[in-house]
Amino acid sequence: GDSLHNPQKSRTLKRCLIMASPFFAALLSFAGVRFALKNPALVEKYYSSGLYPFLAKIISSVSNLIPVSLWDLFWLLTVVLVVAGLVLVIIRKLSLRLYLLRTGQFVALLYTLFYLSWGYNYFRPPIAIRIGMERASPEEGLFRAILDSLITETNNNRVQIVEEDYQHIDGLVEESYLRNSGALAISYPNGSRRPKRMVMSSLFARSDVSGY
Repeated sequence: GDSLHNPQKSRTLKRCLIMASPFFAALLSFAGVRFALKNPALVEKYYSSGLYPFLAKIISSVSNLIPVSLWDLFWLLTVVLVVAGLVLVIIRKLSLRLYLLRTGQFVALLYTLFYLSWGYNYFRPPIAIRIGMERASPEEGLFRAILDSLITETNNNRVQIVEEDYQHIDGLVEESYLRNSGALAISYPNGSRRPKRMVMSSLFARSDVSGY
């Protein structure tokens, strides 16, 4: 009751709650992850087929307005902020305690946003279960023969592609996916896709990441 009549205490309490809110959100997300691990059917029904399609449309509509990868911009901005923060700590324009607090809040928010905007899809039932496909155990010789045939046919049908072809090929991929996704019992991808060149392509290639 005293804090309600004490403006200073009330402001302090409000400030503490604001500072702690990213960590509370991360704890809720962690609890959600533990729940999702044990309830993939509920993830599929309420997140992957319910909330996520709505989120994907919003995220992709915003992303399509920007010609470069948002993920590249995010990492670039993160590196700049981390380095700038360390410089401010070194020259004593920012306390180490505040720097660590802000870093912790940022990580907590990133963890929360990752699972909310996409990450819970990792806990949906495997695609084999979703499309009713039985796992097969083919004879090794037959498997290798089919694999060799696929490799040979792929190499024989390889064609040179120039950058001017990308937009046309992208349209063909979208058209094919839309035409066949129903027969495969796979939901057509949510939102809209705009292929973008990776800003730091060579850097990611060195770490075996070819796209995202």
